[in-house]
Amino acid sequence: MKTLTIAARFCGPPGSSNGGYFAGLVATLASETVAVRLLKPPPLDTELTVDELEGGGWRVMQATEPIAEARPARLELAAKPAPDYLEAVEASRRYAGFRSHRFPTCFVCGTRRVRGDGLRIFAGPMPERGMVAAPWVPDASLDGGDGKVRAEFMSAALDCPGYYAVGTAASTRRAPRSTTRRGSSAAWRGRCGSSRVRESTSLKHRGRGDVAVKRSVLLIILPLFALLCPVSAQTDRTGSAHPDLVGTWRLVSYVGEEVPSGVRSDVMGAHPGGYINYGRDGRMIVIIVGSERKRPAGPVATPEEAAALMRSMLAYAGTYTVDAAAKTVTHHVDVSWDETRTGQSLMRTYRLNGDRLTLLTDPSNDPATGRKTVRTV
Repeated sequence: MKTLTIAARFCGPPGSSNGGYFAGLVATLASETVAVRLLKPPPLDTELTVDELEGGGWRVMQATEPIAEARPARLELAAKPAPDYLEAVEASRRYAGFRSHRFPTCFVCGTRRVRGDGLRIFAGPMPERGMVAAPWVPDASLDGGDGKVRAEFMSAALDCPGYYAVGTAASTRRAPRSTTRRGSSAAWRGRCGSSRVRESTSLKHRGRGDVAVKRSVLLIILPLFALLCPVSAQTDRTGSAHPDLVGTWRLVSYVGEEVPSGVRSDVMGAHPGGYINYGRDGRMIVIIVGSERKRPAGPVATPEEAAALMRSMLAYAGTYTVDAAAKTVTHHVDVSWDETRTGQSLMRTYRLNGDRLTLLTDPSNDPATGRKTVRTV
């Protein structure tokens, strides 16, 4: 008897597995092409048994309750030509989950999952080509030991984009070429394009799906999906930038209010300096420095001086999305002075009053003091 357990990291909806990841694990136990059908949401951190059925196929059980079945099947897929990388980046900026997300902690597409933990694949529509697309740099933790992404993660990577592909097809009145039953996905064993994982010492990724994974791999049969893997690039997104926010803003004040005491104080001194820029290309950058920073005594800062300079600043860059109705702007951090912020999506409520922009954070730990505060810029 074979068993499998889905770790909580690989959730889809809260409390259950991401369907693509689960089906990919089931498919790795097969030695032929199968169709995996979910009968119930697969539980997390629970040992499941996998029984072989008479006549071929497998059934996944939780005690006496069936969770999924895998049956022999035949895979036929006519893939569309993939867009180039810059087109995929542009499409990803139209990802519907940036505006509203039912499951923001989903392992594959959740906006609250940080880089290195979730896959963070944000597939956006390309209606003129009848597909969705997203860039993706696989993390080193997905390595199967041979420098390539493990099969279950390739399966997971196709799960949520497939959902958005169906939505794209419906919105453009173009049906997918193949359909699946509810809860079903096709999987095959043998040749499959795969991606190489990112090396931790490199900023470049050249995976192009040019090698074979010789294990069972699940594929959602939805031709409206392209997944590309080079590093991110900057493109123009003038149409989606909020015109009232675009430009460079000089810092006037930076005030924190402690929770729950309500005590207010200047976060980085009485007269901090800084700028935030919102570009028409959808990218943003911010830097704030304290008002009491001291220049190092010598040409090279001592470790103590360097630590003090680091503690008295804040800086990060990435992309941004605006919800004009909710009056929020979300910063999607690509690079940061504080690695705990890298990969996060930081939402700010904004107010515009003439030539003054006010940004208000949700209650969170102040990076300068560690205390829970609401900060106003």
